[in-house]
Amino acid sequence: MTDRNALGGKNPNSLYVPMSETEQEFLSRLIEQEVLVVRIHGWGVVPNPTVTLGDLQVVIPLTLNFDRPEVPIQVSYFDLELLADDVSLFREKQPIEYGGLPVLVGSGTCIQMVWHIGIRAIDPKLIKSMMPGAKGLTSRQFDKDTGALTLTGNMKLTEGQRKLVALVREGEANVQAERDAKLR
Repeated sequence: MTDRNALGGKNPNSLYVPMSETEQEFLSRLIEQEVLVVRIHGWGVVPNPTVTLGDLQVVIPLTLNFDRPEVPIQVSYFDLELLADDVSLFREKQPIEYGGLPVLVGSGTCIQMVWHIGIRAIDPKLIKSMMPGAKGLTSRQFDKDTGALTLTGNMKLTEGQRKLVALVREGEANVQAERDAKLR
């Protein structure tokens, strides 16, 4: 049995395309430098959150203690943004329903949640601006000839692996469509 999945990921029991080593190093440095901030638009910020880095995602547990509003309101999503030195790294609306209903948020409310951010690719310009020593291709997802984000990027894959990548991307698109439907 191998210690990698069919696409090179470190979890042999899960099928995904991992970030490049350069992208992982970039995120690792940001975590070590303690420059990350989670902004919950309309509510506040969490400076220097605890972040666990994997080879596909970052996981950020959040404990949100609210000091307003006095009369609780229904909230069906949080608009979350991950920043490093005021540079936006990732932003998404994350549904926060309980039992299919919006959560009541008001003064004294405490919500514990975990934000999972799956990383498909990090903009090479951003990596090179923060890691001047980074050269060449910084992500396996960008095509080496066009620079476009593509299904197979610059990876050398067998036909079987190409089919697996297509299956993974289809699954990701389905999950995103479900999330978008909840946000409507």
